[in-house]
Order: sequence, then C-alpha cells, then structure tokens
Amino acid sequence: RQRNRVGNVPMRWYKDFDHIGYDVEGEKLLRKHRPGEVDQFLASRDDPNYWRTIYDEVNDETITLTDPELNSILRIVKGKYADPTYDPYEPWVDLFDWPEGKLHPLSSAPEPKRRFVPSKWEAKQVVKLVRAIRKGWLKPRTEEAKKPDAYLLWQEDDQAAPKSWRTRMHIPAPKTKPPGHAESYNPPVEYLPTEPGDRTRPFLPTRYDALRKVPFYENFVKERFERCLDLYLCPRVKKIRLRIDPDTLLPKLPKSRELEPFPKEEFLQYHGHSGKVRCI
Repeated sequence: RQRNRVGNVPMRWYKDFDHIGYDVEGEKLLRKHRPGEVDQFLASRDDPNYWRTIYDEVNDETITLTDPELNSILRIVKGKYADPTYDPYEPWVDLFDWPEGKLHPLSSAPEPKRRFVPSKWEAKQVVKLVRAIRKGWLKPRTEEAKKPDAYLLWQEDDQAAPKSWRTRMHIPAPKTKPPGHAESYNPPVEYLPTEPGDRTRPFLPTRYDALRKVPFYENFVKERFERCLDLYLCPRVKKIRLRIDPDTLLPKLPKSRELEPFPKEEFLQYHGHSGKVRCI
C-alpha cells in the first residue's frame, strides 16, 4: 500500500527533514530509525529471509518478498513475461461475427463533404496571420548570418580567412594496395602454385568453388594490427621539393679568347726518360 503521496519526485529532497513526505490526509510521515551496518550484518547472519528483504525508500519500509513475487522478478530478469499463466502465442479470438463469404468493412459510410471542401476556419486563420504581417505585428523568422567566433582584427576585407593548423598540416595516410588476382577466391590457373615450396607471397593462393566456402584468413588480425601500428608510429612530413634546372648549378666557363696569352704550340721535347720529370 502506498502511504507516501509525494508523487514521482526524488527522495533526496527530503534528506534534510525529519519526515519523508505526506499521507493522503496531509500529515507528515516521520522518518523511521534505520539499523546500522553492524545490525544489518547480524541480520544477514541470523535472519533466513534476509536475502529476500528489500528497503522501500518512498514509504520508508522494509518489505520481505514472497515466493510469487520472486518468481515474477526472476522471469523478468530472464526476459520472460511476469505472469506465468500468460500465453503470447494463444490462438486469435475474433470478436466480430463475420458471415461466411460476406467480409465487409466495419463502416461503409460515404466520405463526408468536409473532406473535399477547403476549411473556412483555416482560411480565417491565414487571413489573420496575413493582416498581422502587413501591420507589422508579426515578423517572419529570418536566418541570421552566423558570425565567426574568432577572426583577425587587422585583416583586410579582400583577404581570405586562414585555415586552421590542423587543416594546413593534414596529410592523408597512404592507402593500402588493392587486392589482385591472387587474392581472389577463384584465381586463374597461372596464379596457383605449381610446387609445394613455390611461395612468393605471404599467403598461399587457393581456389574455391563458392565464396561461402572461403575460410577465415588467419593473418587478418595481424595485418590489421601492423597497419594500425604503421599509421601510429610512422610520422608523415611534408617535404618541399625544389624545382631547379641542373644547368643553372654548373659554373659558367669563360671563353678561350679571354684566357690568352697561353701556349698553343709544342716547342721542346725531352726523350730518354720513362717516369715523371720533376726537375731539370
């Protein structure tokens, strides 16, 4: 029985008062003395019905659940109906007595005329709104332009707003190599290994008759982990590539005419030596 009539409100609102609410006659329901943790521990050892005892916070009462109530709670926990006698699959009971071979709707009355004529009450409401807008009493809603939260104070009007640091420095991750013919569940004959030790790939191409017969790939988790590890540990940096003409790096040699005078003809020869001549 519900003694407390405070309604569906949090009971913490009454934690600073000496009562927990009001009864049907408006009288205060004084708060009862709750046993301490030591008393509750002793009760759990001495009272055989302690495991089925619950505390009702709204009515400030201790309730001992009966066997039917426990059975209903267990059925709800298991996802079943609380009432064991309820059969959700019982045969359908038709409440109407339909004559055989004369199935007809519940109401075959013709459609009323008001469904095909414009409503005069809606027309009056539209005229009232139009008059209010023309008089200025009612202003239609207009979408205001959203202003940026932060902007450059000394920025010119013709300058574009700078992008954020994350947008400028974003480098997309390299995509994985798309699968080829060898990864197919029905690869061509030239991709199948001819000898037991002929393996040039980390997997063995195998042919299956249907896609449903393909087993689980044993290295799937390992490859996904290595892919995530590469994306996490390998940094991506933008490198500025300089486009320089190689001819501009070579020094400009002067013309031979500008280096004159210099010897042009052989004047003297020394014979009889086989090595380098370092002095005369």
